[in-house]
Formats: sequence, C-alpha cells, structure tokens
Amino acid sequence: MGQSILMESSLSPLKNSKKYKMSLKSPIVVFEDVDLDKAAEWSLFGCFWTNGQICSATSRLLVHESIAAEFLDKLVKWCKNIKISDPMEEGCRLGPVVSSG
Repeated sequence: MGQSILMESSLSPLKNSKKYKMSLKSPIVVFEDVDLDKAAEWSLFGCFWTNGQICSATSRLLVHESIAAEFLDKLVKWCKNIKISDPMEEGCRLGPVVSSG
C-alpha cells in the first residue's frame, strides 16, 4: 500500500487532492495467524515498558477484526497482572508516571 501511495502522489503532486495519514506513531499490527498470547504480552510490553515515557512506546494497536475480541480479552488479562506500586518495591512493574514540581 505504501508503494502505491508513493507512486500516486509522485505522478501529480500538485493536482492530487487526496491526503493520506501515514503518521501511525509506533503501531503494533496483529494479524489473524498470530500467537495471541505472545501478541498480547508484547503489545503490553510496548505500551508500558519504561512507563510509556519514550517516543517509541506503542501508541496504536491495529488488530485484524476476526481476532479483535479474543485479543482484547488476553490483553486485559495481561494488564490486570501488572503490579503497580513503589518502583523500589520488589515485583513492581509500573511506578509513577508523573513527578512533582
């Protein structure tokens, strides 16, 4: 798809009135033939590793509609297992995401 958009826009850049949103910041694309448990685990990792405080943190999930409900269930289960606490506490996986001052 990207190549066809590039070709179309390069043929007549001034006459082409179509606009494309290509800035899908840090997406994870989940296809229907994926291992759903691993996809949910790694999607969560991409979202919450370093508390999402880096520019490459996953900010969009593009999931094939045939597996979307099952994927969401697995993702929610993984989210519920995140230990949110003081970062100095053993087992903490998510600490504060803001600071005072």
